Amino acid sequence: MIAIDVLPSDTAAWADVILPNSTYLERDEPTLYGNGVNHDLALTTRYAAIDPLFDTEEIPDILLEMTRILSGEPDRLLEWVEAMTGMPAAPVRAAWERLRAEGAPSPFTHACREVSFRLSAERAGTTSAELDRVLRERGIFTEQPREQVLEHAAMPRRLPLPTGSGRVEYYSSLFDSLRGMGAEGPHFSVLATHIPARCRDNADMAAPLGADEFYFTYGKTPTVSYASTNSNNPVLAAVNRFKGGTYTGIWIHPDRAARLDIVTGDPIRLTNTRSGQTATGHAYITRLVHRDALFIYSSFGAENPALTRSHGLGTATNKLVPYRVEPVVGGFRSQEFTLRVQKLDNSGGAA
Repeated sequence: MIAIDVLPSDTAAWADVILPNSTYLERDEPTLYGNGVNHDLALTTRYAAIDPLFDTEEIPDILLEMTRILSGEPDRLLEWVEAMTGMPAAPVRAAWERLRAEGAPSPFTHACREVSFRLSAERAGTTSAELDRVLRERGIFTEQPREQVLEHAAMPRRLPLPTGSGRVEYYSSLFDSLRGMGAEGPHFSVLATHIPARCRDNADMAAPLGADEFYFTYGKTPTVSYASTNSNNPVLAAVNRFKGGTYTGIWIHPDRAARLDIVTGDPIRLTNTRSGQTATGHAYITRLVHRDALFIYSSFGAENPALTRSHGLGTATNKLVPYRVEPVVGGFRSQEFTLRVQKLDNSGGAA
């Protein structure tokens, strides 16, 4: 098992080989890409804030070297890059060979970046240098404001929609064809259909929750991106600990907590009523959560002691979410269950 990571995560602890990647502060992105949060047609990319502190490598260069080791044909990866991104393999290879001969760090990553800048600049009617200048100053490069985009790309008035009729369809011919190939169930209805979430097995969903039973919700802290990428950062870890139970506790409404004799700071055990999965944590009593729900920040719960600042902090939500996949888009049904809460004593046993 090979892991590519930036810190000793729980996953990295299982790896036979760890290939250290540069952190988000130390790396340039290999390409430019659309600024998805902007309604204008715009480009953006990442710029390294600092040089890498250690002997790390960028993922494109790691993949290229692994391709060479496994197949002896590094050009195969360049061909796949061209097929999947449209970036032509020949100029990427020429830039890679030149940068490698010059001893540049991460030569394949920066070869891709160089070609991406050149192609994007040509499409935008400018130069790579000007594109770079604008991106460094503004963070985005606007190719067309949204008003101009709508003049030639509004759907369905200027361009057809990607449907069989080219217009808005309430009947999905795609799902009709999938049903014809054997897809069953309400998820593949040809009309938009409400599918009620079923969070409890062998129980009437309208029946009241048990005294110790709650629905499950989760979210992200302002200090941690994605799962736990920067939870071990000394500054951010200090903020997390300062915020205490607000960030790392399991939120319970005081009306429900009082019935279970639970107060802020009490150790508790959560049990998934559908799968039996369990996790532990500490209660945080607040009126900022629904009476029938628990809320947990998903940023914590790391178990690798090498994460000295975040190890043992908070609750691992992945221990509670079962492997149940939504059939259409393949996402996890990460909140379609209920949890039972049990107060623990200081030794971890039932109180």
